[in-house]
Amino acid sequence: MIHTYRLPGHRRLQAALWGALQSILNGISQIYFQASPLTGAVLLLALYVSKPALALAAVAGAVGANLLAYAMRLPHQQIRQGVYAYNAALSGVALCAMYQMNMALLVCLLVAIAASVAGAQLLPRWSRLPLLTAPFVLIMLSAGIAEHQTGYLLRLVLSANTVAAPTSLIEYAFYALARASFIATAPLGMLVFAALARQHWHQAIWALLGTVAAWLLLAAIDASGDADLQQFFSLHAMGLGLNCALAAQCLCVQQRAWQWRLAGIVLTLLLGMLCAACGFSCFTLPFVLACWTVLYLSALAGLGSRSAVTPPSRRADRPDCRKNVKT
Repeated sequence: MIHTYRLPGHRRLQAALWGALQSILNGISQIYFQASPLTGAVLLLALYVSKPALALAAVAGAVGANLLAYAMRLPHQQIRQGVYAYNAALSGVALCAMYQMNMALLVCLLVAIAASVAGAQLLPRWSRLPLLTAPFVLIMLSAGIAEHQTGYLLRLVLSANTVAAPTSLIEYAFYALARASFIATAPLGMLVFAALARQHWHQAIWALLGTVAAWLLLAAIDASGDADLQQFFSLHAMGLGLNCALAAQCLCVQQRAWQWRLAGIVLTLLLGMLCAACGFSCFTLPFVLACWTVLYLSALAGLGSRSAVTPPSRRADRPDCRKNVKT
């Protein structure tokens, strides 16, 4: 007779609760391309310190997306890694940061949850490019249009372009890194950087290099002496920095050569300036478009370590970028 071993009831419950918590924290940490409960916990703490409601919104988005993914019987391993949850978590934080709480906001969060899961499930069938934060961008642009057209439904309390740029390079670099998840201060950005570096220091360094590139562009604009140009780009300084940070880290995770990473940073800056010139909040759109372009071109050129995107389970480990990627 074959006997199967079963954990006692309380141990099974404990394992289930830890698995659920791990999937939530991984979903939050995947905002920065890492499936790490520790990184997720640090981000959640930083969000709570910034504004407790932001942490609650991140958890609500991640929990909702995971529940929907379980209901759809999607792969448990990907749910555990946070693949379906990170766009919902980020959308929840952004909606809570920018709009007053009302029923329309809750509807937007539900739509974001559905879009996050649907995007992560459907895009791999159509393309080998990663999803990145495309659902988040679509949700936030749609929310902006809804607020503009019907202000009584969504009431804007903070524009994405109202955050002033810090005056020093160090402060700007960590602040821009933190603003990718709507965290409010440079010291908290240092905490985020430490969490990212503990998991994979190469990713953290490249993210910081992306913010430095944006700072150099802004410094060149300041040196031009054009007051109108300076005032215009000061409104978009944080957006340029956080997009460059995400682009640099993404291309590190995707194991592109350093030349492609630099090309991605430059392209992100160009797209960010174009979006700024068009006069709308682009959120992470420049980073998404730049990374898709670089990944596609590097695959065509045959200079990437793999094809445009290889699922995490099939990716060979490398010392600099070993962790899961968003698929």
